[in-house]
Amino acid sequence: MQPSLFNSVPAKLEPFFFNGRPTSEIVEFLGVPRNDVARATKLSVDSVRFDDRMPQIVEKWLTEVGTTLVLVVEFFDDVQKTKLWFETPNHQLGGIAPIDMIKLGRTRKLLAFVQTAVQENRPPRVEATADEDAAEEGPI
Repeated sequence: MQPSLFNSVPAKLEPFFFNGRPTSEIVEFLGVPRNDVARATKLSVDSVRFDDRMPQIVEKWLTEVGTTLVLVVEFFDDVQKTKLWFETPNHQLGGIAPIDMIKLGRTRKLLAFVQTAVQENRPPRVEATADEDAAEEGPI
């Protein structure tokens, strides 16, 4: 069982991350146009790219969006529900749809919200007692 410190990190990152870096699959899945990425990262549209020369601010933004996306995909385990969740205004986010928060550059706030929601909706962690720990280790 994972320590609670790591419960808010997605287990499976493909196809949204490759070799630890976010991919353009993130914006393609969410349908976020380049001009919205530029607005969210405060860059010119011409500076927005998703290859090896991706600007650091785009990579950081895309990592936050991608992590959020993967956590929601894992939670719902359904592509349509995931897309619907991102497009639907959420009263817990001030009536704003998650996709609009992404376009406004509020990715850190959205990621924190999703991490908390995932953590609160996971089954409670059962701590092993000293007797159970000893039984797992076997005879000394």
